[in-house]
Amino acid sequence: MRSKRSIGTRLLIIAGSFVVVWGVTQVANQKNEAVPDVDTLATALVPSTSAAAVATSAPPPLPPGFPSMDRPPPKIEVPEGQPQPIATKFGLTYDIPADWRNFSTGVAGWNGHSESVAYGAVGLFGDDHCPESGYAQLAMSGATGRRGMDAATAAVDEADKIQRSLTEPEAPDIRFHRTAPTEVRIHGRSAVRITLSVTGLPREVDCDPPEARYDIVATPALATADVMLLVIDSALGLPESLDETVADQIISTLRPS
Repeated sequence: MRSKRSIGTRLLIIAGSFVVVWGVTQVANQKNEAVPDVDTLATALVPSTSAAAVATSAPPPLPPGFPSMDRPPPKIEVPEGQPQPIATKFGLTYDIPADWRNFSTGVAGWNGHSESVAYGAVGLFGDDHCPESGYAQLAMSGATGRRGMDAATAAVDEADKIQRSLTEPEAPDIRFHRTAPTEVRIHGRSAVRITLSVTGLPREVDCDPPEARYDIVATPALATADVMLLVIDSALGLPESLDETVADQIISTLRPS
């Protein structure tokens, strides 16, 4: 959640039938910087043993007979004004609010100084609120997975990865605060939640967010990985920022598909 021009390169890739965009609002071919293609970014979504191990080792195999999907399920259409279900390739579904944009078959992420982050099953809110900024959306949700670790380890691993992606020499005022992993139950299933708060984000225009919050929930997957992670990325400190109860509501909808 930072200014693209101030810290590394913020990018968003929408795969499938969508275009590649920077900061949600700029088409990638208007910029000639090195933008990863969809296949490259999607590689980051392969469930891994750890963030640091992605480039050097393959994830452990799933148990015999455990279901797996190479592609996400089709978008679920609902009447206008209704919460929008997003089915993930991990056998779990979550809902985004009616006024969010549903990119359920998309892949989204960003490049930091030393780490890249990517998610599938994407929801977006407020991606047009700040056209003059390299960072545009007010909130984003997405899913990824891990193999070879339990939910608590996966939640910590994802928080570590996000923090590394936001840590840069050019932004010495950034500070991180992380809650301890907390066991919760969602629709009768066990899960672990961590909230990573970020302050001191550099601002180049008034609509750049000074703060951000990442709500991370890890729960046993039913397909494709041992653990699924649902991450909600929220811009804070702006008049249009969402109340934290929106993230709570989205998390509360996570359920078997």
